[in-house]
Amino acid sequence: MRAMKKIIILGTYPSTLDSKNVLSECIDNLALSGYDLMIVSHLPVPEDIQSNVNVCLYDKENPLLSYSQTPSWEFFSTNFKVVIYTQGHTVAVSSNIMNGVELAYRMGYEFFYYMEADNLMHPDDIVQMETLREAMFLTERALILFNPMDDDCTSYETLIFGGVPKYFLRYAKLPRNLKELTDLNVSLERILYRNLHQYQKNFMVIDLPTKKFFSRSNINVITHNYLTEVIGVEGSDNLLLWIQNHPSNPNPIYVTVNDSPEFQLMPDTWNFSYVNSDLMVRIENGNQVEVKKFSLSEKSIKEYRMKGKITFK
Repeated sequence: MRAMKKIIILGTYPSTLDSKNVLSECIDNLALSGYDLMIVSHLPVPEDIQSNVNVCLYDKENPLLSYSQTPSWEFFSTNFKVVIYTQGHTVAVSSNIMNGVELAYRMGYEFFYYMEADNLMHPDDIVQMETLREAMFLTERALILFNPMDDDCTSYETLIFGGVPKYFLRYAKLPRNLKELTDLNVSLERILYRNLHQYQKNFMVIDLPTKKFFSRSNINVITHNYLTEVIGVEGSDNLLLWIQNHPSNPNPIYVTVNDSPEFQLMPDTWNFSYVNSDLMVRIENGNQVEVKKFSLSEKSIKEYRMKGKITFK
């Protein structure tokens, strides 16, 4: 019996040493999965990493949305309201997905998984992925999707999903460029749900976040469960450094701003301070360390004010 052609498509943006190392580890973990591997990226991938996969697809166009077009994060207290716009990567990610799945289809692959490359899969969960694939075909379904069961249950995760390439291309219809994006201020996960949920009887839908379903794996390890942004102050020329540790983060974060003493923020706590000079902010979150620099150039100040604002009551 002929073996089915199957492939795992890894979406990545290897802009830092950490992201390159995580991509390499992701590939190493999948090396014995029985799947061919493809990388899709809007940034060139180092040749030593390319040599460890079957296909590498680089698209230099990296379409980013303006802040006003992206979903916003809001925080309220008795004294103020904070609004911060998320990064506008919706179309950049969706074009990676569509490019990768279309190439897989043209190359004759009969099944694909798409996965963000910061998912470090445990061997037992790789077996579970294969079990899902087999169950999908046995039950004559076309896609495997995860509903994270958020507040209104109207999203499908894009961290991991899979299915028949031809079916996905026909019905998902994710935007490949800014002109094709018709839903502003909406996450990619909700766009995927909007386009597909009417056909849900044809899918295997797991009503769990991928982090819980693949509980032995490290899912989305580069995600930041905290915010560190310079934003504007409503009705003022001032700027403010806003740092918040998200309630979902199991770790306290340790923060150093320039040469000031380190301080700790527990989950679901925040800190802000006014900005009068260039900043270098170091965040330690578990075993991850991020350093962000904020300059006070005229261009940067304008961007900070568009990125978000605090309104005092």
